[in-house]
Formats: sequence, structure tokens, C-alpha cells
Amino acid sequence: MDEFEYLEKSKNEIITIDNLNKKNDCFIRYLFSDEGNENIVLDFINGVMIDLNFQTFNNVVILNPFNLTKYLDGKESIV
Repeated sequence: MDEFEYLEKSKNEIITIDNLNKKNDCFIRYLFSDEGNENIVLDFINGVMIDLNFQTFNNVVILNPFNLTKYLDGKESIV
């Protein structure tokens, strides 16, 4: 099945926790929780804040409570 057929088939499918791609969740958590990606997180947060006409932030500090190594092999681990 090519990508177009897959998208066509799944467009009316109800999204549940069981059919979400867990790799996407891991990637987003890695991107937003990895030390060194503070600028990405700050830009994302400020983009949302600007859209809502709220004040923006000057800096963020990433405190990573996720253990992605264990999460990929089984259940999620949060410290």
C-alpha cells in the first residue's frame, strides 16, 4: 500500500491512543526535552504566546524527567 492509499484509508479513522504512532511522541519529547534544544523550545512557546497576545519568555531551562531508553523498550519512565 503506498502512502496515498494509506492516507486515504485512514482519513476517516478515529484517532485513539492505540493507533497513534509512538515514534512521533518519542521524537517530540526528545526534541523538546533534550538539553541544547532550549532555543527550539523557546521559539515554540513564544510562537504560541504571541498568537494568544501574551507576553513572551526570554529563556527556558530544560529539566528532563523522561527516560527515553526505557520508554522505547516498554513502559514510559518519568523520574
